[in-house]
Amino acid sequence: SVFPNPGTGIFTIHTCLNNNEPVMMELYNASGVMIRKQHFPEAYGSFVVDFSDCPEGFYVMRIISNHGLQNTNFVKTNR
Repeated sequence: SVFPNPGTGIFTIHTCLNNNEPVMMELYNASGVMIRKQHFPEAYGSFVVDFSDCPEGFYVMRIISNHGLQNTNFVKTNR
């Protein structure tokens, strides 16, 4: 899950991971275009990302770990 949703830039991503392991985060815009890919070497349960440079809109985030894929949606606003 993503908190806050909607949000203006700094988001906390909660994952279903029960141990400390690396994850890859891919961010897609509403058109399905990947606009960001970021590696997090240690993601125990949650991590923080800064999307303040992204335009307003609907996004899909894909979290890839050794345990598989987790997709979540969120809305980025400028207010």
